[in-house]
Amino acid sequence: MKTRFDNAGVWCTTGGRKINVEDMSTVHLMNTIKMLTTKLSRSLFMLISDIEGSTFADTVWTPFGAHSDDKQESLKNVTSLSPDELRAYIVSTPLYQSMLMELERRGVNVENLSVLTADPSF
Repeated sequence: MKTRFDNAGVWCTTGGRKINVEDMSTVHLMNTIKMLTTKLSRSLFMLISDIEGSTFADTVWTPFGAHSDDKQESLKNVTSLSPDELRAYIVSTPLYQSMLMELERRGVNVENLSVLTADPSF
């Protein structure tokens, strides 16, 4: 089963609007990656929304692979992640990585940005 995090280069807003990562402003990209990794409840709710909205013709959601076709199992998997596991999943996704690559393409020091965004006072 795929979620919005599996789509490299396309940000899907809460309202379902799709925005190409390359069309997002630098500040919007920076705010989005900060939100995804520090507001873990929002990221979790996005995953739950994607799971519940799925037709389940595919497979169960797991952070790094899929196995069967049960919505309850998918919800259990996603809600069983620790904060560190959820963050590790998010930063490894095609969506997050495409946002970092776009920022890097624009000249942003993404290594330092990652340190800054990890600081709660940023």
